[in-house]
Amino acid sequence: MLGGLSPARGAAAAGCAVLLVAAAGAALLVGEFPVPGRELARALATPGGEPGSVGFIVWELRVPRLVAGAAAGAVFAAAAVLLQGAWGVRAMDVRLLGMGGGAVLGAVLAGPVGQAGPLVRAAGAVAGALAAGALVTAAVRRLGVAWGPAGRAVAGAAVDGLLTCAAVLAAVRAAGGWEAAGAAGPAWVALGSLSGALEQAVPLGALCGAALAAALVWGASDTGRGSGAPWRVLGPVAVLCGCGTALAGPVALAGLPAALAGRWMGRGRPVRSLLAAAPVGACTVLAADAVLRAAGGAAEPAVGAATAALGVPVLAALVAGRAQEGSAHAPGSPAARG
Repeated sequence: MLGGLSPARGAAAAGCAVLLVAAAGAALLVGEFPVPGRELARALATPGGEPGSVGFIVWELRVPRLVAGAAAGAVFAAAAVLLQGAWGVRAMDVRLLGMGGGAVLGAVLAGPVGQAGPLVRAAGAVAGALAAGALVTAAVRRLGVAWGPAGRAVAGAAVDGLLTCAAVLAAVRAAGGWEAAGAAGPAWVALGSLSGALEQAVPLGALCGAALAAALVWGASDTGRGSGAPWRVLGPVAVLCGCGTALAGPVALAGLPAALAGRWMGRGRPVRSLLAAAPVGACTVLAADAVLRAAGGAAEPAVGAATAALGVPVLAALVAGRAQEGSAHAPGSPAARG
């Protein structure tokens, strides 16, 4: 699928595949109750088990968590690839267009897990992502070039933050207060974690897979090219973002580094970039969750905190690079005079 890659890009793709396998293995092995490799192999060979047994931990907790992390990471990366290609800038992610906050607000308003089915939950998240993305896109496009990479990132992140705060308040109110909500619920809403919808991981993971397949078909067509492309990608990106958010929350900036790597390996071609970015995104989320659980700081860590710690420096470097490039070409600069 990625034939014709240069040696460096081919090596990067192969390395990503190895890391993805390692991250998937770690997702099954580490946690509050570490599972030895031999017992993991035995549990995988015989699905099921009594509550508290290794088989129960693996099949009822670890496997759904693996599905959630891989699927969410893949669709967030694919969404960032589409946004970066449509806007023509690398500093672009669903949370920088308000879509993460809109999606999680839509998911919360659709109803709590267990009361709202996976289709209803995903539909609410898609609708919220689409509405928020359209709002920010309209504002940024109307203001035009006055908003550079930094301004666009700040505007989108501000809208995303406001919508996320609204989602946190709605979730706390639905739970009956802060004490009843605990820490896990608001953490899932604000940053994202892999524990929010484990009982719906398989159907929501299947929805993420279908959304990714649809994005590949859409990317294979030429509908994303030409003027006004940011508007035309809103639908596909909202579907990807909504499905991923319904599954794992608005995992903060999970797609940004993965999309950059995918577009580099795929030479900017839509389908190749999507195919390359999806496993990088899956690896990023799985590895972040495994590291947090291995550290033992919390039984259900907010994986979005780890992905944000990776994504924020990347975003800052991208914005700073564009700012330096713009100043180098400004009237009166040495580059402009030359």
